Amino acid sequence: MSESADDNLPQFKVELAKVVPDFDFAKTEDIDLRKWLAARDNCVEGAVELFTKHLQFRKLHKLDEGFLENYTQPEVLKLYYPGGLCGHCKEGFVVKYEMPGKLDVKVCASHFFSIILTALCK
Repeated sequence: MSESADDNLPQFKVELAKVVPDFDFAKTEDIDLRKWLAARDNCVEGAVELFTKHLQFRKLHKLDEGFLENYTQPEVLKLYYPGGLCGHCKEGFVVKYEMPGKLDVKVCASHFFSIILTALCK
């Protein structure tokens, strides 16, 4: 019988603290940490590896340094995509609206592929 995420959670926290000593557990709830364990079938070593890769990704892309405040939409999305961000709710979450019926698929696709081709030719 496999162990549950509740049984492995204390061990996961200890191993994670060894690998990432500056991680603040006070900002993370146990239910979120259990999801990392569940993603690796309650294997503590696999969950620690996955979580550290996640933290490296966040650091690489500067997601904890005001990503949404500093994000600028590409011009093609501003001009041709019928939706976007319109602010924050009372709890601080981003409010996004979508109107997919008015999406100009041909224009968005052509700009998207031209951007990819330009990037590949560099």
